[in-house]
Amino acid sequence: MKRGMKVLIEHYKAKEYWFIKYITWGVIGIVCFAILVHILKEVGFIPAQKVFDFLNQWAVALGAAVTLLLAMAAFLTIMDNRYARTVDRKERLLNEIIEWAFGIEKAATLRRKRERDELWDAKQKYLSSKAMSDYIKTVVSSCFNVLLNELEPVISQLEETIKATEEALSAQKPGSSKPNTDNLVPQEKVLRKQIVALTIEIARLKAKNVST
Repeated sequence: MKRGMKVLIEHYKAKEYWFIKYITWGVIGIVCFAILVHILKEVGFIPAQKVFDFLNQWAVALGAAVTLLLAMAAFLTIMDNRYARTVDRKERLLNEIIEWAFGIEKAATLRRKRERDELWDAKQKYLSSKAMSDYIKTVVSSCFNVLLNELEPVISQLEETIKATEEALSAQKPGSSKPNTDNLVPQEKVLRKQIVALTIEIARLKAKNVST
């Protein structure tokens, strides 16, 4: 039912709401015609009297038809607005997922000297992203199931990267005060690769106007 209604709304949307426009102009035309007939009848135009009598005879049926048409136009407008809000909500949620993923990717990329303070900042970002991972997974599970296959490896690899970051902070390279990032670097490389896969899938969804 929901799928069929969405197809119906998209059909009228693709036609630039021609049905609603025609209903509106049709009702306006009927009202203007009735007013014109009434004016002509008042000035004594005989054919207008016959038309007026006909309209008066079918007034109940015509009124019911106009009411039905207006109700249909209102229904389609309400459904279209509801669908538009749903699309906007999904778009916003996808942007939140992208922002979350890019935040992780930035922490894994924007380090040049790999000093201890840089690793500390990265660890805090990783931990913050991990705290949000449950929310992100809930959003994906409820709205974007197709992303689960790309999201779950990111969350899992994020945990491995946090462990590698903690190890790097607690160790240092021989003969140097810098942290030992030998294990961290490959972990972050895998993490970045998985984030790229996730963002590519999100881009595909956005290209479909969040139709899934």
